[in-house]
Amino acid sequence: MADITEPAAELRNINLNLEKLNKTIQNSATIVYRGIISAAKIQSAQNDYQRNTAIKEADDFLDEINQIWRKR
Repeated sequence: MADITEPAAELRNINLNLEKLNKTIQNSATIVYRGIISAAKIQSAQNDYQRNTAIKEADDFLDEINQIWRKR
């Protein structure tokens, strides 16, 4: 009788890796969308205050991304 423990463990590992990959893809998509929104805010600013505020938000967002990547 064949031992199914090893294939079952490998399948669990594959599943865990797929779950991690899915989470990474979701996080990356969020980052891309937030970046697009930040760029749109900067481009659509009607005055210096709005532009500077949008740039500050974008800078804060980039800092947040850098902190996330440092934790990995």
